[in-house]
Amino acid sequence: NNLIKVRTDRGYFMTRCCINAAGIYADYVAAMPGPPEFTIHPRKGELIIFDPAGSKKHPRMPVGTLATGQDPFTKGGGIMITNDGNPEWGPTAIELPDREDTSVTADGLEKVLAKFTPLIPGYKPGENVISYFAGVRAATYTEDFHIRPSATLKGLINVAGIQSPGLAAAPAIAEMVVRMVKEEGIILKENKTFQAVRRAPVRFRALSVKEKDTLIKNDPAYGRLVCRCEQVTEGEIIEAIRHPLPALTLDAIKRRTRAGMGRCQGGFCTPRLLDILARELGLPLIKLTKNGPGSELLKKSTRGRQ
Repeated sequence: NNLIKVRTDRGYFMTRCCINAAGIYADYVAAMPGPPEFTIHPRKGELIIFDPAGSKKHPRMPVGTLATGQDPFTKGGGIMITNDGNPEWGPTAIELPDREDTSVTADGLEKVLAKFTPLIPGYKPGENVISYFAGVRAATYTEDFHIRPSATLKGLINVAGIQSPGLAAAPAIAEMVVRMVKEEGIILKENKTFQAVRRAPVRFRALSVKEKDTLIKNDPAYGRLVCRCEQVTEGEIIEAIRHPLPALTLDAIKRRTRAGMGRCQGGFCTPRLLDILARELGLPLIKLTKNGPGSELLKKSTRGRQ
């Protein structure tokens, strides 16, 4: 019946349709049933994050290659302000042999600073850098999206080579893939119970004084500040952990609440976050991780504390 067998770390699943959105390994998945149809090569981008305190001096602008020198691998990057107010510079575009190389290099950071500093006269970026990171783009050699059914296996649809433009293109790509699924002969039924809108989590720092007072009266945990930089309370952290899709790691807490994203980068709140995670999950501290198995934060207990 043209079923596809998918092996996962939770066992085997049988399906009539499989969407290959495996990112930097999408070409490996596409080649499993037959000859390779395309190849992916990694291209690293490094970015710098600044303290929001300096955001008033920042213009919001994309920076084209004409302004900063020609580069065949990038449109230029930009100087941006994130939704939370942090200035962000970058990214770079470096071809790599390693698909999982997300290291940040001195050379990469220097390139970012050299490229964008001249655009903000008088600004001293070194005074406001709070973090930096890197990601790997999944580029095809055609430098274009590869969105089409497999030429070898009916029911396998490859969605690959989606680089930075994918953020804006995602809704249209999703509609395109739905059409392809139907063309593969799959009958789709709308899930009438699907809830497309979720309740926004509480953001304590955005509330009025009156709203804060009411919240604390109903739940004193919202009156205990855990992350001073981002003004995140214990109540917000508990809400993230107890969510139907729970935040179970330090990084998950950071992404959900911004605790640890401020100027001190978790220097103050990390021990408190671990205590709350351990208490809510019923786990010893040494079992807690930064971002899943293999990223345990503590090696062993001291003074008998677990």
